Amino acid sequence: MKHLGTVLIETERLRLRPLTLSDTQAMYDNWANDVDVSRYVTWETHANSEETAELMAFWCQQYDQPNFYNWGIEIKETGELIGTFTFVSLSERDLVAELGYCIGQQWWNKGYVTEAGKALLDFGFQQLGLNRIEAIHDVRNPASGRVMEKLGMSYEGTMRQIRKVKGQFVTVKPYSILAKENH
Repeated sequence: MKHLGTVLIETERLRLRPLTLSDTQAMYDNWANDVDVSRYVTWETHANSEETAELMAFWCQQYDQPNFYNWGIEIKETGELIGTFTFVSLSERDLVAELGYCIGQQWWNKGYVTEAGKALLDFGFQQLGLNRIEAIHDVRNPASGRVMEKLGMSYEGTMRQIRKVKGQFVTVKPYSILAKENH
């Protein structure tokens, strides 16, 4: 596996880029403070921008590591930061990465996550040499599963109450795509 870190990736409408401390307020305003956005993810809704600033500072320190992959999703036309896409976990031995994403509500159902996801699949397979990229979604969030299907990922079954998130056992659906299946 060849690590490149969080490099700039451009698509037709988006710029996927490393986050900076100056992105803190946009992250807080655009998605981190929204209970609907954070409902099915492992992190709690941010109560204030200080929480977002702490997380942003931590992420910014991680960018020095070539195996850290966490992109801000920016709309090229407006320069607005609308969400994040990350390789949540990586297995160098197995050449597997898990995708995670989050986007502000006002940009839902506009194809941005699918567009960014396709670019990151290409990056993971072609640049990093991954063999498999996977993702999971809470069964109560079927819209996330539709994104995985649009990315060409295959549904692999249901994992009942496999995680405890916000005090509740959660059932998830895993999806994956192999390098040879990515077109």
